[in-house]
Amino acid sequence: MKKRQKEILDKIFSDKTSGSSEILTKFNKFLLSNITDKDLISESLSAASAKLSNFAVIKNYINDLNKLAASKNHERFIEYLRNYEEEVKLKIKEIFTKIYKKLPSAKTILTISKSGTLINVFKLWHKKKTNLKIIITESRPANEGKLMAKELLKF
Repeated sequence: MKKRQKEILDKIFSDKTSGSSEILTKFNKFLLSNITDKDLISESLSAASAKLSNFAVIKNYINDLNKLAASKNHERFIEYLRNYEEEVKLKIKEIFTKIYKKLPSAKTILTISKSGTLINVFKLWHKKKTNLKIIITESRPANEGKLMAKELLKF
């Protein structure tokens, strides 16, 4: 693995303030940007499995990619990577729809830490209803709650 690629992977794997979905999106982009290097892809999947297997969503993603790699269907492998972000967007819309149906009159939401999924759900909620109050706990040791608040203040 080249030094620059290893540095990028190390940065992704050592991210302590992003949620698993955000880390996985970064990892997916890394794989897409190196899609022609099958050895690097294989090494990256092994490294991700070793360093990020405590995240269920990442573990499932790696298992899916390993199955596709084992089938030697490179086109389906690439298609999976390319469609990943769109699938995430669809899941976020689905989550939002379910939440919004259950909590249409909610005026205040309390959340802990930082979640890319929740940030995206709240963006959709903001488009429908601007009077939603979101309370975020600070969260230690990396102040993830403050980071989430900064993200939410952008919209």
